[in-house]
Parts: sequence; C-alpha cells; structure tokens
Amino acid sequence: MRGYRLPGIALDHLVTSPDVRGSGYSVDRIEGTDHAAVVATLNVPVP
Repeated sequence: MRGYRLPGIALDHLVTSPDVRGSGYSVDRIEGTDHAAVVATLNVPVP
C-alpha cells in the first residue's frame, strides 16, 4: 500500500484484566507495510 496514508484512527484494541490499567499508547506505522504497531503502557499491580 505504498503511497496510502493510515486513516488516522486505531482499529485495534487492547484487552486486559480489570486490575490492569492503561496509562498511554501510541500507534506507529511499520514501514513498507500497510500495518501499524500499537504500543501500550500498562500499570500492573504488584501482589
């Protein structure tokens, strides 16, 4: 899909357990493909 732009929205989801909280994310294009990587920062409680 060279020459095409990403639509500007994230179509992926991140599913966690109720005690894990997300504090940020980014969506980064993977060069040479029509894919994007979703990178998330998670806060995982320590038992």
